[in-house]
Amino acid sequence: MKSLIVYFSGTGTTAWCARRLREHLSGTGKDGETILHALEGPGRNDHARVHEVQRLILLYPLHAGDAPKPVREWVRQLPTAPAAAAGRGGEGNPLTAVFSVSGGGAIWPNNDGRRRVIRDLGRRGYPVSYEDMLVMPSNWTVETPGELVPLLHRATDNRLRRAAEDLQRRIAKLSPAAPASAMVSWMASLEHRFSPRFGRGITPDENCNGCGWCAANCPAGNISMGAHGKPEFADVCLICMRCLYGCPKGSLSPSRLKFFRIPGGFEIPQSAGRALEAGALGDWDAGDKKTRELIDSAARGILWLGLRRYLYRWLSAAPEA
Repeated sequence: MKSLIVYFSGTGTTAWCARRLREHLSGTGKDGETILHALEGPGRNDHARVHEVQRLILLYPLHAGDAPKPVREWVRQLPTAPAAAAGRGGEGNPLTAVFSVSGGGAIWPNNDGRRRVIRDLGRRGYPVSYEDMLVMPSNWTVETPGELVPLLHRATDNRLRRAAEDLQRRIAKLSPAAPASAMVSWMASLEHRFSPRFGRGITPDENCNGCGWCAANCPAGNISMGAHGKPEFADVCLICMRCLYGCPKGSLSPSRLKFFRIPGGFEIPQSAGRALEAGALGDWDAGDKKTRELIDSAARGILWLGLRRYLYRWLSAAPEA
């Protein structure tokens, strides 16, 4: 079965999830080609390969409890599936799955983050039969405890392995419908309206050497190098945080909502992710007393409740489906 994984990733963790899912789908030898399509750059809204595949998978980080703008645009511009256009509903169309990625796990407002994408895919003739949330280190406002970062990569890799098995066996997994949240809708609309102002307010300091990394790597094409050799910011920022964390000199700072940026920075790419891909990352079992004590001591309080539950579940020797 041929698959298309469509994803958006700001600071690399969702891209890592997409690569690992492709690895697990391909590793069994039961699947055909798995294509990765990143929603950035000039060709981000290309839909040409959708009708070549039998499985369509979307992955994206949550932005203010919702899908980021490139994902929403790609889904809304998706041509109506041939079977739907012929009046056959979802029959004959690609099997469709959606994964959202967050730093906090299955807690409000994250639980509402797939509802609209699933709705819009259904309207285009791609009914979703599998969905879930992945948890990766937070790149926004609150830093994930460092000792839990390797555990999160291992847990999410376990989750993606199970997802690949489920998808290959055509197992359906749909969460109970989250009630429409006016607050989440308001948060998302506010973020979408404010993001251009946030982007225009990013400024380089005296350490900027005009290397152009930010301009070359901005997924929205929001940054260009000015005549003075310094980056200039337009009004299509997505608040993906890539330039703020990825600048080789660490010279970029927001002038508005400075608390969005984690003071200690965010590693791009994550060394734990590289270690796992190289087979050099350790393993943990949440049934082990030391592992559970580590989780409980590092992830205290209501803020990390979703993360704790996720680690308990996906670091288990035999996690539940």
